[in-house]
Parts: sequence; structure tokens; C-alpha cells
Amino acid sequence: MELKNKFCGKSVSVIVDETTDVKARSVVNVLFSYRSSTKLISVEFLEQDFD
Repeated sequence: MELKNKFCGKSVSVIVDETTDVKARSVVNVLFSYRSSTKLISVEFLEQDFD
């Protein structure tokens, strides 16, 4: 089921979680949550500046 159809017209919580993976890279996960349904929307690895 597409996300648009699943969450259309509903109050949705957007969860943004920053963490690190096993290689110590920073990762941001974005999730949508409605009642007991939570879906992972995206996973982004952040660039690290070593200036």
C-alpha cells in the first residue's frame, strides 16, 4: 500500500532519529507513525567534515 493512501487525511507523527551505525557513521532515520502503524520513510547517511 502506498504511503499516500495509508496516511491520507490522518494526523501523522513524524519521527526523526539521529544515531550512528556500526561503522560510527551518523545516520538520520525518518519515520511516519499513525496509531499502531509505523513506517520507515528514509535513511540518510550524513557527510562528515574533517576541517
